[in-house]
Amino acid sequence: MSTGASKFILKIFVLSMPVLILTGTYLLFDPFMVLYHYDNYLPAEDHVARNRDFASTEDFINNYPKYKYDSYIFGNSTSFFYEAKDWQPFINTDTTKIFHFDASAESLYGIHQKFLFLKKRNVPVKNCLIILDYA
Repeated sequence: MSTGASKFILKIFVLSMPVLILTGTYLLFDPFMVLYHYDNYLPAEDHVARNRDFASTEDFINNYPKYKYDSYIFGNSTSFFYEAKDWQPFINTDTTKIFHFDASAESLYGIHQKFLFLKKRNVPVKNCLIILDYA
């Protein structure tokens, strides 16, 4: 290999090191919890914003066989203020059967897709609370 070609390859390698390091770090730590399967997608104390749409769907898939949810809270981040324990007396169902199906910046289209997702899986919807805000 000529000296010019080896210098070029060395320069490319040195210049690509930051990208390789960042990519390797992302693959190793998966800060948004979207690359690998986790048993629990609840927000960790590491202050990294999760993809709530993905995380809540994965939580549902992981936990439905155990809890057999039949009541759902849909909405964006403002729906966090509506807790299952507060809604439970009005719907006469156990709080373990209520699932909070939230997503950051949720839209009507996103809620509709979640209903289709539940229908496709033959999951009953006994009660649902849809939280909407102006945005």
